[in-house]
Amino acid sequence: MGRRTVILIVATLLALHLAALNDRWAVKRDSGLYLSLGRSLAEGRGMALAGRQVWGLPPAVPLMIAGCRLLVGSHYWLINLVMSLFGCGVVLMTWLTVRHLSSDLPQRIRVWLAPAALLIVGFSARLFTESHRILTDVPFTFFVLLGIYGFLRGRRGHGVWYLVGALSLAAATYTRLPGLAFFVGLMAATVVDFREKGYGRRLAAALMAAVPFVAAFLIWLLLLRPLSDPGTVDHLKTLNPGKWTQWVFLVDIGRSLARFPSAVCGSMVGQKLHGFDLALTAIILVGLYTAWRHRQHVVLLPLVLYVGVLIARHPSSIAPRYFLPIMPILAYSLLLGVGTLTAWLRPPPEPPDGAGETKVPPAKWPVTVVVVICVAISAPRIAREVYWMRHPDFYAVFEGGKWKPSLDVGEYLAGQGAPETGEVLTPNSSIIHYLSRLPARTRLQWKGTTCMHLHDLAPEEFAKAAAAGPYRFVVVPSDREDWSGPARRCLEATGLFREVSKRFGPLVLYERAGEGQNRRRSGRSAAGGLGGPWIHPKGSKA
Repeated sequence: MGRRTVILIVATLLALHLAALNDRWAVKRDSGLYLSLGRSLAEGRGMALAGRQVWGLPPAVPLMIAGCRLLVGSHYWLINLVMSLFGCGVVLMTWLTVRHLSSDLPQRIRVWLAPAALLIVGFSARLFTESHRILTDVPFTFFVLLGIYGFLRGRRGHGVWYLVGALSLAAATYTRLPGLAFFVGLMAATVVDFREKGYGRRLAAALMAAVPFVAAFLIWLLLLRPLSDPGTVDHLKTLNPGKWTQWVFLVDIGRSLARFPSAVCGSMVGQKLHGFDLALTAIILVGLYTAWRHRQHVVLLPLVLYVGVLIARHPSSIAPRYFLPIMPILAYSLLLGVGTLTAWLRPPPEPPDGAGETKVPPAKWPVTVVVVICVAISAPRIAREVYWMRHPDFYAVFEGGKWKPSLDVGEYLAGQGAPETGEVLTPNSSIIHYLSRLPARTRLQWKGTTCMHLHDLAPEEFAKAAAAGPYRFVVVPSDREDWSGPARRCLEATGLFREVSKRFGPLVLYERAGEGQNRRRSGRSAAGGLGGPWIHPKGSKA
């Protein structure tokens, strides 16, 4: 594949990303959290969430959002553009990284590896869609790949690239804490490469580059994290070593491994396909075995440590979005596995004596078939994403209108002029908080137990807990027939809540009786950072 073809592929990807660029918020639960924190930073209130400092979260993405808000105000187009550029950067770094990784391999194996990886990653539906969400996934993936690339270039004797890699991994850790796993894995890969020429010089350069990484991590650990209010979200506490000695942890490991093939498939082609995911994972494992035989520790050790961190957290962490940072490595391993299997099944002809290595690439057509299959599976989802982003009634079609009821509730609450002490009990707390600025909770405290979802409690207990809490508003989903109806009747039977007359699709909003008389109807449209009827095409943006 020539250079012109690669340029054509990159230009096509850029055109697709630009076609999907808009000035709307592609809603996700976590994106509401990051937007709230970014708005708070831009307003000079620190990393505040409902009035409480939350420095236990890595601050890179909130800081980026704050910078965009300071530059262009409360519009989304610049934030969306930055996220899209991170996605394009991931594709570029995949190309460069695979080129360096495959340079150590025999000619018959490395043919087409970098262009094929460029196609698989560039046209991955998962990467494309996440590049248009205000989340940490794609920035984290970019910084991780730049860190790996820096260590690869440093391994070639360019010591300054170790510094680039360490700083990139520091940025990755400020985006998500598992960036620490990649740094430890790459340092370990540098240490175990003792058979390579110039080992001492490379090790010294890597250790010197580690100083700014450690300093950056300690700044967050010792200076920023202690600023958090007690009881707020702290990602460092998600790793609980105490559970590792319990039998249930072994069960969780089994559940995590069972989810592994579907997570791999979902990250690479944007959906879970039973049977295909097993075949894909098997080929990737063969590729990892090949990388191990070629002493490519820079591939193996960071991947193993990162997946180990995901398993140690919870089986739910084995999910496609969390596999995005290792997707380029998985794509490389997939292609490497295809080449290895092809060589096993159809060995290349022996070169004539003295002719050197054979120039016949046995994996050319199998690799082409694998790339075509992956791109063909992802292409319809990419087209759907572009259609969503360009649709004039964006929030009605985006993910089937899934988030529009929550957006309507948030807009309604933002216009009530309610005091910030009035809390909201709702299934989508981060979205409601971002829109209304009201403290919003998803979980209920009941007899010392924290319930993850509202429907974890029986309807009678749910109503008692809502009545006993400080909630001014309660949002009840009406689409759970076995729970919603009884819960609404029990809530109304308390005599403390009345149903708001405005309809919000499958969501029903209740307000504590008597609170409406004290509303400050000041038309506080800017309270949630959202002026007017913002979800409509001709409304003002936030």
